[in-house]
Amino acid sequence: MFLPSQAATTSLKLTPVRGIIGTHVVVTGKGYPANSMVSLTHFVTKTCPTNSTGGITSCSFSVPSDPPGAYLITASAGGVGANSKFTIGSRAHIIPVPNSGHAGSTVTVNGAHFAWNTKITSVTFNGVQVTTSPSIVTTSGTGSFSLSFKVPNDKPNSYVVTVKDARGYVANTVYTIT
Repeated sequence: MFLPSQAATTSLKLTPVRGIIGTHVVVTGKGYPANSMVSLTHFVTKTCPTNSTGGITSCSFSVPSDPPGAYLITASAGGVGANSKFTIGSRAHIIPVPNSGHAGSTVTVNGAHFAWNTKITSVTFNGVQVTTSPSIVTTSGTGSFSLSFKVPNDKPNSYVVTVKDARGYVANTVYTIT
């Protein structure tokens, strides 16, 4: 437990405070025990050295493949600590190839910036789950994938295609039945 007087002198700063998977984050802070190791916890587990004045000056991490959202990072050492918020954002996107065609035709969906090495859990066309090929799709080590499906027999119009992965990354695009 951190005492109020400690919270006033102990700090943790993350730069930037928002990013996507793989973003380089610099950690700084002050008020920790001198020449010790500070433990960072929550979506990242890491130790950072402090200098002779108890400052964290040479520490960083890369944002891991965690779901988008706000996270509270805690830094602690020697009974003192501080928190800082970090938000993981999503740049997940999908591209249908082609982006229009007749009902019953096959469309390929290429995705990027999803969580790494993660199963695609849902592919919908106009809110209805579609069968994909392959039937089980897992993103690559960089969050990309490719799948295909047959366009449902809906009337000519523009429809939303949505892809979601097991980590909560979601992307939408429009496909037009001509």
